[in-house]
Amino acid sequence: MYKKHGTNPFSACLPMLIQMPFFFALFQVLSGISQAKDQGAGIGAMSHEQVVEFDASSIFGAPLSAALLHGGAGNVAVVVLSVVMILAMTASQFITQKQIMAKNMSEEAMASPFMRQQKMMLYILPIVFGVGGINFPIGVLIYWTTTNLWTMGQQFFVIRRMPTPGSPAAKALAERRAAKGLPALSVLTGKRDEPADPAAAAAVETKAQRVQPQRKNRKKK
Repeated sequence: MYKKHGTNPFSACLPMLIQMPFFFALFQVLSGISQAKDQGAGIGAMSHEQVVEFDASSIFGAPLSAALLHGGAGNVAVVVLSVVMILAMTASQFITQKQIMAKNMSEEAMASPFMRQQKMMLYILPIVFGVGGINFPIGVLIYWTTTNLWTMGQQFFVIRRMPTPGSPAAKALAERRAAKGLPALSVLTGKRDEPADPAAAAAVETKAQRVQPQRKNRKKK
């Protein structure tokens, strides 16, 4: 099916592949900022003076380079902010995947063997990121949580406005359009767009019928 329609199953990973270099760069800077300050060195294009200024930056009293597991257990602000960010990060990731599986997948897709793996990943990935979050600096947790919240909102908009045909979200969209008197979308029904008013549909069908040419009587000589 992928070959017939010219679809690459790995194309869904493209946004993550674009995002990962920024994530690793941010993680490398935040995790090595304190060490670079103590050694009197810089990181990448940042000079030592910029490293010192960056290391002194904080949010709600928690340094951006501090992590819960590495030197942050004694700082109440670091503990509270890390726990809040880890919970928000894992919850937003779980909700994003859950709404896709619950609202934007057809019955045939839900019954496929592939869905068993998806359901396992639905619960495993948040746990992995939640446990690994204790090693993430505050800056990385803020970045990751913000990205998850943006993705969750974007996914909610896409599912509501452009759902997968045959999914519960598609049926809900069709019901909303029918309640407003709007025509059904062909992308959801698999048919051409039809007017909600039967009389209008009959008028369109009559107008669309081909008019047969009539032969005029020739004048007799």
